[in-house]
Order: sequence, then C-alpha cells, then structure tokens
Amino acid sequence: MAMPTRRDPAAINPDAAILRTKPAASFVGLGPTSFWKLRKTDPDFPPAIPLGGGRAIGFRRTDLLAWLDAQASKGAQS
Repeated sequence: MAMPTRRDPAAINPDAAILRTKPAASFVGLGPTSFWKLRKTDPDFPPAIPLGGGRAIGFRRTDLLAWLDAQASKGAQS
C-alpha cells in the first residue's frame, strides 16, 4: 500500500492546528476552486491566517470544524 506523500491533500496531519489551503479544502470536502469561491462568498466562513511574510495562508482546524458544525445545524433546521 502506497503511503500518501507530503504534498497529497488527502494526507492531512491529524495533529496539525493550521491547515494550508489544499488540505483545508479536502478537510471540508471541497476541491480547491470551490473552497476558494466559498471563502469569498460566505461571510460565516472561517478567516484565513497569514503564515510568514509571504502570500501563504492557512486555516485553523478548530474554526473549520465549528463552521462544518454550523453548516450541519443549518441543514438540520431546513
């Protein structure tokens, strides 16, 4: 069985507090493009966290989990 590589978005470190964009997209069950569109259009989507001095961003795992829970609650109320 092949081990996932470090760059594989499916290889999400379960201990990581901050997820980069592709792993964060995978974590919430979206592709990178849908993830990007959602973060631009959903005012309740968790904010990006700047990483370092460049353009790199990440997302707090706890924020993503809270957002997923809120989405599940919205769906249950409909």
